[in-house]
Amino acid sequence: MTGHGPAGERAWRDAMMAARLMGAGLGAVVVRARPGFARDAFLERVTGTIGREILRLSPESDVAALAGETDLFTSLATGRTVRHRTLAERARSKLLLVTGGERLRPDLTALLAATLEQADEDARTVLIDEGGEGDDAALPPSLAARAPVLLDLHRVALADISAGEPTPAPGEVSESDLETLAEACERLAIRDPRALLHAWNVARAAAALWGRAEAFGFVARTVLAPRATALPETEGEPPEPEPQEQTNDGGGSRETDDNDDMAPPDAREIVVEAQAAALASGIASAHRGGLRGAGAGSSTAKRGMAAARGRLGRSRKGLPRDGRRLDLLGTLIAAAPRQARGGGERLQIRRDDIRYRERQPQQRSATVFAIDASGSAALARLAEVKGAVEQLLAESYVRRDEAALVAFRGEQAETVLPRTRSLARAQRLLAGLAGGGGTPLAAGMREGLREALAARVAGRAVLLVVVTDGGGNIDLEGRPDRARAQEDALAVAESVARSGIPALVVDCGARSRPVVRELAAAMKARYYALPRLDREALSGVASAAQARARAA
Repeated sequence: MTGHGPAGERAWRDAMMAARLMGAGLGAVVVRARPGFARDAFLERVTGTIGREILRLSPESDVAALAGETDLFTSLATGRTVRHRTLAERARSKLLLVTGGERLRPDLTALLAATLEQADEDARTVLIDEGGEGDDAALPPSLAARAPVLLDLHRVALADISAGEPTPAPGEVSESDLETLAEACERLAIRDPRALLHAWNVARAAAALWGRAEAFGFVARTVLAPRATALPETEGEPPEPEPQEQTNDGGGSRETDDNDDMAPPDAREIVVEAQAAALASGIASAHRGGLRGAGAGSSTAKRGMAAARGRLGRSRKGLPRDGRRLDLLGTLIAAAPRQARGGGERLQIRRDDIRYRERQPQQRSATVFAIDASGSAALARLAEVKGAVEQLLAESYVRRDEAALVAFRGEQAETVLPRTRSLARAQRLLAGLAGGGGTPLAAGMREGLREALAARVAGRAVLLVVVTDGGGNIDLEGRPDRARAQEDALAVAESVARSGIPALVVDCGARSRPVVRELAAAMKARYYALPRLDREALSGVASAAQARARAA
């Protein structure tokens, strides 16, 4: 927050005008402000103006109850179906105050957007966006687009709240002013057609209180500037205002011609006012994140969408709210010991009997195979590994799991199958894979680690599978040196262990070599000896390890 100054005074004056407009019929206002004196003073002014009780809504509110679903306790007590009052019914004749708007879950956002869309002329809503300047989290665009006025109180200092609203000077707007506002929207690159309707309605209401000049300035700062996606350079300075004539009646200065306010506004002036407001307070960049599109939103909302999917967890004691589902069987089991024997009596369920189950977010898996494609046995080994990869992809189609394949042979390692969940693509890319040559084991493990780290960054539950007979003879620099190659392989294995990525090592040699066990120990990986490698065995081992990785 900055200190006392013109920007803070202007922001507070706009807030006072918005509070007065809410008393005159303005339905919704967005306020960017953290908890503090400015926000409290604004809400006090609003409640004093409209004279209503506040109905508070937070990100933790129970969506099921607000949507009008069945009231379980009342229904059980009365023996008939009783539904909760909907959000619209609860907010009737009250001031709906939504706090923490940048943290709203998708289901609550959808309910609130529908309520705002269907609200009547009597509805009043204040949406609080507590995100600071530069924060990624922002009010969902579906809500910001439905609120005509957007205020920013971050720059209001304590000394600024002494500023009041303009002197009353009733006026009116004409049909030509609608064309002027449309031109201003076009020059500011405002794409949402609702913005023009908001600007027109606010201009009419503000002009009836303070005159057209104040009305269009207010519209430029609070309706257009926050929604501008371009701030064009103007072709010249706006015209200077006419000097005001002083009177000697002791009433101060006033305009000598009451019709001066009826001069048609210039779209350029509105654009200049909006540009100045955006540059002075940063409100345009702050709100643009929320108005950009449905993809914007907070990490809390994204976690909410992830939690809406996944398997149901175990039964827990508590109320079924915030995405939780009522566990009817668990509730009945908990209440069973107190029921009367023989039946005929109404079922008695207490609050402590209620049980719920919550969905556990799903996480996709990615299996990275690092395959030894060297030597004379490469063709048979590769054929089985290809089959195991294809079998894994076919089995995990529903879970949308992925697989990647790194092959090392000759003097290098390469990713022959980038991470994919497409079985057809895997079959196409694996069809021409050939083998033979030296064994750059360390390079293959290093390339597999890179692919696994990339998959983990993408949010996958990763498993690294190394299939080798342990006969590494090419070091990381591509030179034939068996001793150095083994040292490099152990060093890479230690890097895998430090990364924390789950791994398993499959020994496909005809005879088990100690060096393969050493690699598995250095990687902190599970060791499997499969001297007769086949696709079913390899696929089964990888599937079991995948399940452990997802559970972890």
